[in-house]
Amino acid sequence: MLQVLFRVHLFGHVIPIYGYGLMLVIAFLACVKTSRWLAVRKDMNPDHFVDAALIALATGIIGARLCHVLENIHEYTRADLTVTQNLFNMINTREGGLTFYGGFLLATPCCIAYGLWRKAKILVGMDIVAPVVMIGLGFGRIGCFLNGCCYGAPCDLPWAVRFPYATNLPVHPTQLYSSFTAFLLAVLLIVYLGLPHLDGRVFALMLMLEGLARYLLELIRVEPAVFTLRLHGITEPRAIGAVG
Repeated sequence: MLQVLFRVHLFGHVIPIYGYGLMLVIAFLACVKTSRWLAVRKDMNPDHFVDAALIALATGIIGARLCHVLENIHEYTRADLTVTQNLFNMINTREGGLTFYGGFLLATPCCIAYGLWRKAKILVGMDIVAPVVMIGLGFGRIGCFLNGCCYGAPCDLPWAVRFPYATNLPVHPTQLYSSFTAFLLAVLLIVYLGLPHLDGRVFALMLMLEGLARYLLELIRVEPAVFTLRLHGITEPRAIGAVG
């Protein structure tokens, strides 16, 4: 865990550079670069994907934060804090607290709406976006690891890690599991994108494979359950992953 990677001294002020935030910036730049490259390969306007990336960034952060707040609403309605303090905590994303599926579910229709406005080939555009989403997720999960959030259940494996501010027990580095899986899926989807296929199939494949991977990952993650099925707690990402 390395929440603050380094500090910048600027005009007499010390500015901390957070690992989570830096990874989000790297993720955005990598996604823009990859989407432009793939757009050229598929004879689409690469500038449209830059605009879509900005839309996805804004709406994705809103959706991701909203989902996290709703999932952990008890932390943002504390009786020992004022209304103003609770509201500030709701919008404070400086050290994490963004849920991938929440951002994905809001950003996707917004980007589709933009594509319709541009009269772009929607299904082809979604196929291009599929591996880009996985690249963004891969870097984002590295940020989670640096921040010390989204960790797994306790384990005694040789590669177990400890996050001092959350738990002193060795736990699964599920953030890195997720990151590795996301990058692997990105490569697979880019390869599939270059093969003959019906438009929309790459995006559909991304939903199926990422949903399966997330469902399995939730088995060893520490996450609050949103409902119980046959005495088993079902987390929000696990439920969404199963649907995917």
